[in-house]
Amino acid sequence: MSKNECYFGLELTSSSIKMVAGYLLNESICVLDAIEEKCNGLSDGLIINQDEVVKSIKSVVNQMSRSLNMLIDEVCLAIPPFNLLCMCDTGSTNTVDGNNVIRHIDTTNILTAMKKRSLADSDLKIIDIVPDTYMINNNERYYNEPIGKMSEVLSLHASIYAMSVKVIAQFENCVNNAGLKIKKTVIAPYADALYLSTVKAIPNSYFLIDIGNSVTTISQINRGYTVNFSRILKFGGNDITLAIANEFNISFEEAEELKNTYGIDHSPNFNVYIKDKITLDDLSQVIVKTISQQLDMFKTIINDSEEKNSLPVVLIGGTSCLHNIKKIVADELELDVINFTLPTLGARKYGFVTVLGLIKYCAIQPKVNDEETITTQVNRINPKKNRNYKFDEEL
Repeated sequence: MSKNECYFGLELTSSSIKMVAGYLLNESICVLDAIEEKCNGLSDGLIINQDEVVKSIKSVVNQMSRSLNMLIDEVCLAIPPFNLLCMCDTGSTNTVDGNNVIRHIDTTNILTAMKKRSLADSDLKIIDIVPDTYMINNNERYYNEPIGKMSEVLSLHASIYAMSVKVIAQFENCVNNAGLKIKKTVIAPYADALYLSTVKAIPNSYFLIDIGNSVTTISQINRGYTVNFSRILKFGGNDITLAIANEFNISFEEAEELKNTYGIDHSPNFNVYIKDKITLDDLSQVIVKTISQQLDMFKTIINDSEEKNSLPVVLIGGTSCLHNIKKIVADELELDVINFTLPTLGARKYGFVTVLGLIKYCAIQPKVNDEETITTQVNRINPKKNRNYKFDEEL
């Protein structure tokens, strides 16, 4: 696949459908179109009405198709990492080339073999395999495919992500019923990390906190884009809005406007009234109280990590744009929060990070070919730390 080929990224979020059309050029993502549409069939990241979701997907696709004057029949799909299982595997293969020159087919052979593995739990399905480290003769190691290097054997260490078959099928069926083929299904935090790896201010390892409308995903990212763990919490920007509406007895729409306009701010030496008898301080107190209640849970999840005190935080998602939220998160978690600007024109919103990552995913991900003839020896899958998962002894 050419890296200049146009790809379509589709995400079913906690309350809306997001879609981006774009391509990768010189490691930068060029956006042709970006659309977001609210969907009544989604709630807290789950599908509660498939017909409504299918209807919304068709609406977004038709809008983009008309805008670009282009037929759209295939998308890359991002889904939330519900009960995500993170594993690792090491495989090796004799190189195919007669002169022992490493080719892309050698990587494909290893990935294909890993993909064909079965898990002890029949409800689990491998959703993605991400190469971490390539190893050749003399124990030389590479983070990118060592195409053109000489070696009789190519070994590969990879991260493997698995989720419930039923959860995956629920999302994929809606996309298929909307008349679309799925090029690849990707967990959202991996797509996020792929895109963020193009942003200079983002370090190689960090805690990623994606605060959406009704759910928050907390993940640990290592070495640029490897997802070590991911947890989903039922909390988002709508909870903040509801707290404001209830506290001041105003409508949800009025509370949303106050939240987005003023965020967390404080009056100077005199009261600043922003609506009726509501001051900046009044609004800030409600927002900070609501967020602080959840940050205790964030901190518990992060403290379970071995690198709890050494990694900074990266905030994304629509609610990450709330004025001064980064300072509150930094103070409560006692961790640095990275300040950064999205470099992509046409979709410069923190809520579009996932779908932007899907564009890069399509352009760079090695293809796993289930039909390829393989000659590979693959070692047993090993779970990552803190995972008490038993694998089938027949692997």
